[in-house]
Amino acid sequence: MKPTGRIDERLSFHGALATRYHQYLHAKSPMDNWEDIGELATPLPQKVEYPIDWKLIGRLAAICPPLPGVVESSVSYNELALKLGWHYAWSRFAQHAHLLDIIEGLYLPEKPKPKLIMEPGCFTGGLLHFLADHWPKTKCIGMDVSPVALDVCSKFSDELKQRNRPVWLEADFCQISPEELPNNLGDNVQGGLVIISNAIESLWHSFARYPYLEKWNIRSRLISYWVNQGCTVLLAERHANPDHLLDTIIEQGAWESDGCRGHLLRTFSVMITEGMGEVSALGTWKEVNGFVMAFVPSSSKNRRSPKTKKS
Repeated sequence: MKPTGRIDERLSFHGALATRYHQYLHAKSPMDNWEDIGELATPLPQKVEYPIDWKLIGRLAAICPPLPGVVESSVSYNELALKLGWHYAWSRFAQHAHLLDIIEGLYLPEKPKPKLIMEPGCFTGGLLHFLADHWPKTKCIGMDVSPVALDVCSKFSDELKQRNRPVWLEADFCQISPEELPNNLGDNVQGGLVIISNAIESLWHSFARYPYLEKWNIRSRLISYWVNQGCTVLLAERHANPDHLLDTIIEQGAWESDGCRGHLLRTFSVMITEGMGEVSALGTWKEVNGFVMAFVPSSSKNRRSPKTKKS
């Protein structure tokens, strides 16, 4: 069931940062009502063609089993990015408003801002465009497996004339380390912020064809890896039992410091789309249970699991 009414009708329940984000999106792509969010009447023009050598992919599949699936996902997301543009950001606004409330609380005016923000699965952007402009001294990296989606992000950066232009990186976040970040941006990882929003499921795709791997072990270790590098990791997802999920991540992560903390900061019910694809680029609207968790690093070097605080 698609949501109806004004998009801004619940903004009074959120903080100033969410309100600014609403104003930011509205200035770029005016949208007043939920009913207006859908596929673009005219898809965006494709900036560059990205031909796929399927024979080569087929030959390499025996060496790298996930490769065909990742490429197929990339091709699908390429088409969806052109059909959605800024509408994708609008479709995630209700959830991102809660995420921005948490970010506002973590980085109060008197507190230092993150040196670096990374958003895996940024798709066509919106949120990272906003944060790059909101914190002009913070380096930003948006990652996705869809080169066309990243071209759309770049196009929006051009139109916004962003001085603090994010780096749009075609990459699988599961296989990136600080040393592999471009332009020596890995030097800013200590004190950085990783935002994983509606992307934790897709981050498993790289390993889906390895049946002997446990999916949440890999996801948990991915989160703990970046916390161990000195980043705060925010996880904003849909899940029926976030308390259990938090316990799973803490138990299965590989934490290097006894001062790390895992926090379940907010749970909520939100309307969001699922099942983006050929039938509908935007997917089907559903009311789901959402949450925001934070995993916070410590300077301690003792190797122990993080203590948990649920609120």
